Amino acid sequence: MKKNLSKIFVCLLVVMLSGCSSDDDSNTDSGSDNLGTFSGNIQVTDDPQTALGYIYNAKVTVLKSGNNATIKVKGDLNVDREYTGTVDSSVDDSYVITIKKQEKPSSKIATDKVIISNNQLTISIGVANDSETVRTAPNNTASIVISGKLQMIGTGMIKE
Repeated sequence: MKKNLSKIFVCLLVVMLSGCSSDDDSNTDSGSDNLGTFSGNIQVTDDPQTALGYIYNAKVTVLKSGNNATIKVKGDLNVDREYTGTVDSSVDDSYVITIKKQEKPSSKIATDKVIISNNQLTISIGVANDSETVRTAPNNTASIVISGKLQMIGTGMIKE
């Protein structure tokens, strides 16, 4: 009986130590990762879509630290925006990130997703009570200001 109890105790100890030493969630690493900079164009519209324009030559940089992500958007006409969010899932080099907050040019709630897969990025951002200066066409030097509830969408943006 004493021998059986000691075997059970050793087995429990091994199970507890091996369970505590493994990391079951691959997203909780404390390191910082640059997931890349992606180039393309971003469509900008207001709600209820009365104005449409584009941020040409946009660059989206995605940084990850643990489950937190920072998304930086830069483009022509001095577009400079920054968002924070959380990594919902990651498998190999694919990530799904939920945008929670706009940090720059002003701090406010933001919504939607960033998806990175196969060296391509798709981004969709929603933000209320904001404005952005955009172009109506790539060869047009004139610009317009879209304001109100903004929706920004970029698809097929390629990793640099």
